[in-house]
Amino acid sequence: MSKAFCPPDTLTPTDIRNVADVRRACWTGGFTGLAVGLPVGYFAHKSLFHVGKAMGVAVKDMRGGVEGLFDEPIKGWRDFAKRSIRAAAPMSKNHRFMFVFAGGAFLSYIGASTAGKNNRWKMEEVYERGKITTQDQLGLYQQLAEEKAEARARNNAR
Repeated sequence: MSKAFCPPDTLTPTDIRNVADVRRACWTGGFTGLAVGLPVGYFAHKSLFHVGKAMGVAVKDMRGGVEGLFDEPIKGWRDFAKRSIRAAAPMSKNHRFMFVFAGGAFLSYIGASTAGKNNRWKMEEVYERGKITTQDQLGLYQQLAEEKAEARARNNAR
């Protein structure tokens, strides 16, 4: 069973609800970003063809095949843009799928992380209630060190 259904005793029902709300917001933000990112990636790839035509890249060069594309020196930003458009292969369906999925993944990440950061304030009480102070941690380490020393002494006494 998921740990979400067995929260620790230190959490109040309000805290449990806040944690669930933040989790839900992150998932919703991620899927919203995915829904926006897929068409954005498609149209970004589709626009490469029109930008390439406007820059004077031949349509036959937009089908892929980047052999010797960057062998000679680049003469400026316009030359670099033309070569990059040729390398992105706006007429290739494989590159189109890559653009679509990359756009979806990137905007899904952006949506989920933005939703998490926007709802972080709901988690402050949960963080404060569950944190271990430095003094508690130091005492725990000292206790573990003492137990290990006792165990070594018992093993050496045998």
